[in-house]
Amino acid sequence: MGTSRPGAFAVGTAVVGTCIAFGPVFGVPSNPCFVGSALYALGVRSSAEAFGLPWTESGITDTGVTAGYVFASCALLSAYGGASWSLGARLRPLLGRAARLGSPSPEAIAAHLR
Repeated sequence: MGTSRPGAFAVGTAVVGTCIAFGPVFGVPSNPCFVGSALYALGVRSSAEAFGLPWTESGITDTGVTAGYVFASCALLSAYGGASWSLGARLRPLLGRAARLGSPSPEAIAAHLR
């Protein structure tokens, strides 16, 4: 897809990236967003960018920036990135059993750290 229709691939990637970015802000549970973001970035990195290959070809200097997105998503997941500043924090009490998909409440994080 990336080589046969690069314009469609670029637009699709932009749309998915925007949805991933706005998801936790607008109430989508943050944990699936962070995991999905990491998997999507890894998928783009491995397929469209081919991990920056071929490294032996002259002029190849960019190994890709999406590896940073994988690390950032994993860091947000482990740092409870959606715990406070997202609509998910307000919706958490209304989700019932599905609340575990989002980040824990700040009170639960503080209790866990004690």
